[in-house]
Amino acid sequence: MLGTLLQKSGLIVALAALLLAGWWLYDVGKLHGVTELESVRTRNAMLEKRNDRLTDDAAGLREQVAILERSAQIDRQAAESVKSELGQLEEALQAAREEVEFYRGIVSPGDVKPGLRIHRFSLEAPARCRTTRRKSDLSA
Repeated sequence: MLGTLLQKSGLIVALAALLLAGWWLYDVGKLHGVTELESVRTRNAMLEKRNDRLTDDAAGLREQVAILERSAQIDRQAAESVKSELGQLEEALQAAREEVEFYRGIVSPGDVKPGLRIHRFSLEAPARCRTTRRKSDLSA
């Protein structure tokens, strides 16, 4: 009977030690979990702030891209307009030079032989017509 009592006491002591060790492991895990949770919350708050900042930066960059695209479009339109106007001015300048040469030839023919002089001659056939149109500039 003493043997069984000792066995039962040993079993109770072992069970108590096991319960104490289990409680200690639970408490250590809980402390570690609380510490880890606080670390995760801190990191989450930092990442949320960073996300907000990056979202604001992205919005600002999108606005800049829109402004730059519009500016590039305006620059292209202005360049096309300048090219067109330059072409028109060059044509007008060429026409003016031709007229100056024409009138220079009329006013001061220089060493030209006497007689009829042809300065310009053009022959045009308008579309859908069977006639031709002649233009000529003559001087004596």
